[in-house]
Amino acid sequence: MRRHLCRALCSGLPLLPILALLSACVEFSSKPPSPPTGLSATGALGVIHLAWKSGGAVVGHNIYRSADNVTFEKRNGDRVSGSSYDDVIESPAGDGVSYYYRITAVDSEESAPSGTVRAVHGSRLAATYRGGFTSNAAASPYVLERTTVVDNGSFVIQRGDKLYLLDNAVLDVEQGNDVTVRGLLRVLASSGASHAKITSHRVSAPLGLGEGVSITFDGADDFNPADDSGTWIRNTLLSNLASAQAIRIFGCSPRIENCKAVSNIRTGGSAGTSYLSIEAGGGPTIRNCSFDFMTLQVSGGDPSTTTFAMDNNVFTNSYYSVSFWNLSGPGVNPGQIANNVFDGRKTAYLWNVTGANVPLGGNFWSGAFPGPEPTIVTGGTTSVTYSFSPTLPAAPSPAGPDW
Repeated sequence: MRRHLCRALCSGLPLLPILALLSACVEFSSKPPSPPTGLSATGALGVIHLAWKSGGAVVGHNIYRSADNVTFEKRNGDRVSGSSYDDVIESPAGDGVSYYYRITAVDSEESAPSGTVRAVHGSRLAATYRGGFTSNAAASPYVLERTTVVDNGSFVIQRGDKLYLLDNAVLDVEQGNDVTVRGLLRVLASSGASHAKITSHRVSAPLGLGEGVSITFDGADDFNPADDSGTWIRNTLLSNLASAQAIRIFGCSPRIENCKAVSNIRTGGSAGTSYLSIEAGGGPTIRNCSFDFMTLQVSGGDPSTTTFAMDNNVFTNSYYSVSFWNLSGPGVNPGQIANNVFDGRKTAYLWNVTGANVPLGGNFWSGAFPGPEPTIVTGGTTSVTYSFSPTLPAAPSPAGPDW
């Protein structure tokens, strides 16, 4: 626009004034505008709201978006006036996708890009739910990006609904209640200080021994390794877990990876009687996790013989080394539980297990004495034994989470 104005002013003037004016015009118009500042991105259901501050009077702005923070594509047609823009996100294609944005100012030239921000679309969970929480299909997908506290009831993700946890998100559920996943729970947090957290509290008092929250995967969306879709709990601290079946998985195949799980029953004669319980139809993939004061238990029917896999996990301060309950067969195939570290100081327990021997070769039994295997204790109508051979001579590396 400034060049057009200069040409109009220069029209019909003598040569020297024309050259002087052209020189001034070129110097005036060739400098790009300053990039916008203060760019923010706020996610909501079906949209991401962008807002910014302009670096000066300009014709408009261009909006650029990326799903990988590398390749950015322009979103707008005509240049965007003002200082805000709503980017509509299609569902389900955009569910759980972290979108990155940067913008430019446009005048006779385009500015350098602004700083980059990111956001995920979805209904934001409230800070507090006083009577429990049950998801609603009309508001799905949900996003937890800060802290949500749940009292007087459980936290339930219904079938067909989705919840995404972002970096540093905290879900805090009153003791005695459950986090139940029948739909999709997916953690988008990276490892390290930005992990997510699922924990528990008691209203107006400290938690008692063994009190806390249980986490149940009951027909949750299966993880699909072909495209990494489905329920995926990663880089998450699971703390203040209750006694008994603290984490239950049945009728589904979630992925749990690079997590730390800690039971709240850490002292006394029952320390460690919190269980990672794999039950009928459970086929989780569990990798590079640590379970403190918790015991692996396979119970109540055979898990999936095709998808179940556990490797590079560490169990410490367990009540049993491992425990198999009420199975009419071995419960697992050879190699499905391998390259793990178990607490070999404790007994390996079999209760009402009949059929072929239980194959647990390829694991390290820490502290087993006289070793290298734990002592076996049986009960009920058990007619099988564990097969620990071959045992690993040392803990596999790496084993456990990287944070």
